[in-house]
Formats: sequence, C-alpha cells, structure tokens
Amino acid sequence: MKRTIEMIFMTLVIFLIAVFVSMTMTSCSIVDDDNREDIIWDIAPIELNFVVTDAQGNDLLDSTRTDHLLNDITVDYDGKTYKYMTMEEARHTQTRAYMASFYGLHESYQIGNYRSIAFGEFSGDENVELREMVLHIGKNTFRISYTNRFQWLSNGSPDINRKYYLEGKELTDSWGKYGNMVFSYTTDGKAVYMPVE
Repeated sequence: MKRTIEMIFMTLVIFLIAVFVSMTMTSCSIVDDDNREDIIWDIAPIELNFVVTDAQGNDLLDSTRTDHLLNDITVDYDGKTYKYMTMEEARHTQTRAYMASFYGLHESYQIGNYRSIAFGEFSGDENVELREMVLHIGKNTFRISYTNRFQWLSNGSPDINRKYYLEGKELTDSWGKYGNMVFSYTTDGKAVYMPVE
C-alpha cells in the first residue's frame, strides 16, 4: 500500500514537472524590437463623432427632449444621404477582431455630459489623401474631411497620422483633433462649431 502511494505521488510530481516545463517552453516571451512578427495589431477604425447643444449647453441629441435634432441631422457621403439610426439599427454581426464596419450615421457613446452621434467607421489602416462628407444640422451645412497616413515602421509598429478638417481648416482643439466635434444650435436655427480646449 505504501509503495502504491509513493508511485502515485511520484507520478503526480513527474506530471506537474512536465506541465511546468511545457508551459515555460510554449508561453509568451518578451519580443525584442528586431523580431516583432508575432505581434498582432488591431488598428482602430476612424469614426467622426458629433455633439449638438443649444446656447445654454442642453443636449439636443437627447431623444427624450421634445426639441431634439436627431431627425434633422444627415450626412452626405459618396453620393448617398445617411440619416440617424439607433445603435440597434446600425450594428450588425461583429467578430472578435477589431475591424472597421461602416454603419453610416448612428447613435454613439457619451462624450463628457453629452450624447453623440457618429459617422463611420472607416478603415484605420488605409492611406486616405482626403475623404470628404457634408454634415447637415437643420438648415446648416458643414464640409467635414479627414486624412489618414498609415505605414508600418521597420520595427513592425504602425505609424498613424490623422488630421480632421472643418470647412478645409484643420481642427486642432482638444476634441476636434480626434474627430470629435461640438456644435451649438441657436433658437434661430443657426449651428456653430464650438472648439473644446
């Protein structure tokens, strides 16, 4: 009996040593800068986000407000006009991979204290000299565009340089430079871009 227990114990010890050795031989290791081919990069897609408030700072994308503007906002892109859709209407099956899926003009996440709507997504790993669209807020029209320079560096890392433009002028404020735009809508129906510093 004692011999059987010793055999079971030794078998267990050998098994645990084998598992430990196999795990250390097959586990991830630190990759040096010269050998990065085993890194998988997920490049974030490009999406333009819009916030619309009134002069007092009230959220005009809040569908519970009687004066919301969700039905008065469209985007013209590539010969087609896109109307607002809820997240459920816009989203379709996604995979675990973080790939760009074009949804059109749709409900998006909250930016600060405000709801936002978004237009996109566009692939973040393609070079775009200038992609243009027209945003309509009520009777107001805004020409919006962006550029995207993408390349792989010699060490295997991506190098991305994106710029966003409103009426041909580069957006450099703290939100605009990332494709997030805030518009103030007045009672007389005029919308104005509001840089966020």
